[in-house]
Amino acid sequence: MDITDWSITLLGAGTFSPDGFKFAAWLEGELVIWDLSTGRLASALPPVAGALPGPIAWSPDEQAIAYLLSESDCPRGLTYLVRMELADLHATPYLASQDPSFAEIQWLTPNSVTLTDENGQNWAYNFITGELAHSTP
Repeated sequence: MDITDWSITLLGAGTFSPDGFKFAAWLEGELVIWDLSTGRLASALPPVAGALPGPIAWSPDEQAIAYLLSESDCPRGLTYLVRMELADLHATPYLASQDPSFAEIQWLTPNSVTLTDENGQNWAYNFITGELAHSTP
């Protein structure tokens, strides 16, 4: 909500950075990043045309963001794991998967994200090796 004119803007799948000073969310098909003190920092279109925006996760060092895209809502069908470097807003799709389709993402350790599929199973994806493997919660 903009407190100057009380207008409301709907955001999708937003999340705060680990330090709590930045926020990333989907706005009209773009990934937008805000500094909570100074305002909008940047925005970028996803690298897969026509895909639906999904959950977002910040890297532990706040230098990158990973997010999911999917071809549909439910079931999600083909899902994409994308990593965007904040220094240049370059977004790279790292994984495309339909079996399993992914619904959630967490980024707690460097170079590896935890993905949760539509059946609630957890998977680990390593950005360096490209390996996707079952993991424990």
